[in-house]
Amino acid sequence: MASVNANLLDDAVTRGRSAWPAIAITRVRFVAYVLARAGDDADALRRLHAADLYLACGCAHGDPAAVAAFDRDYIGALGATLARVGARGAQADEVKQALRAQMLVAPAGGVPAIASYTGRGDLHGWLRISAAREAIRLLRRDARAAPFDDDVLAARSLQIDVELDHLKRTYRAEFRDAFRDALCGLDERERNLLRHRFCDGLNVEQIGAIYRVHRATAARWVAAAQSSLARATRRSLRDRLHVDAREVSSILRLIESRLEVTFK
Repeated sequence: MASVNANLLDDAVTRGRSAWPAIAITRVRFVAYVLARAGDDADALRRLHAADLYLACGCAHGDPAAVAAFDRDYIGALGATLARVGARGAQADEVKQALRAQMLVAPAGGVPAIASYTGRGDLHGWLRISAAREAIRLLRRDARAAPFDDDVLAARSLQIDVELDHLKRTYRAEFRDAFRDALCGLDERERNLLRHRFCDGLNVEQIGAIYRVHRATAARWVAAAQSSLARATRRSLRDRLHVDAREVSSILRLIESRLEVTFK
């Protein structure tokens, strides 16, 4: 396995350098950067977005060519994403500037946010999520700061609702499919427990009576089934969107809505 991983690491270095020949990163530095994020796991190394991670490594270490490429090809490509959530013109420029600072400038005693990118998903997608969150934050800030005018406020509120609805729709279908996949993956007792609790409206005492167990045991069973469903949903969503666990959490926060899913 060690030799296999060594070959995979060599391949990651080759792919990174091939994509970004102007970025000067030693093999030792990049291999250490990869292992700190993907671990010594062959499957993770095979799925690695090596070119994106190589660029991120260069940015995290302040390589001028990497910073310029990230600004040009990634920050510069956010116009459509920002426009979809309502940030245009000066607002879009402000979001981009905020992202530059967040991603590329290390806070006191810390590291720049780009260092949190793991290479498990596409860097463009990872950045778009951050951009959408920052744009929504800016739009809300500007809405609070604007002079109070009923017509303007109503129009702005409607605009933001539409923009948030667009974001929710973008991921809701993926979430629904991931949820259904996760539900199908549960065993029969777990599915029945969740059906009794959330579809039939039974409390844990009633569920315990069905299975002839104490209510505390029934409560533990229901909680365990919920946890299994949540973990499986996150895994399925992560695999569908090709993002890591941190990005899945960000997407779920963007959705911020309940989905009606039938237990079958």
